[in-house]
Amino acid sequence: MGERGVKDRATMLPERLVGVFAEHIKFRRIVFEGDVAGGQVSAVKPGAAGEQGLKLSEDWGWQYIFAAKKLSADPVTGKLVRSYQDEKLIQQHIARAAVLAGLVKVVTPHVLRHSFATHLLEGECDIRTIQELLGHSDVSTTMIYAHVLNRRGTNLKSPLDF
Repeated sequence: MGERGVKDRATMLPERLVGVFAEHIKFRRIVFEGDVAGGQVSAVKPGAAGEQGLKLSEDWGWQYIFAAKKLSADPVTGKLVRSYQDEKLIQQHIARAAVLAGLVKVVTPHVLRHSFATHLLEGECDIRTIQELLGHSDVSTTMIYAHVLNRRGTNLKSPLDF
């Protein structure tokens, strides 16, 4: 079994962010092409070694969408590469946004993950879909979010009332 949390995940992109995301991808492509023209490449993908890894690092299709702003030395080759954006930077941005929003509680990416799952359940999204979006291998892990379905005094109706 691999490292916990290291797996591909999928999510939906809100319609109102499609344009912003498209602009970001255009910007990343310009930066990537500049890196390649300057002799730098993006970080070699995990598990890709030697010549194959080098070719992948020069292929636009394998690039990080959220890449680091600065180039850094690859620990294996010593070459200057552009790796992925450090997760600590994302955590700092989220914490700062929470403060600016006037929130008192600590907000982390993991808190947002819980909120995402809870809102999907409240919107009557299928538990298996949520399981897939969260990357859980077992539905019982996803079921921890089901507590929101058992709240008393909400607008729940008996099936006979429909």
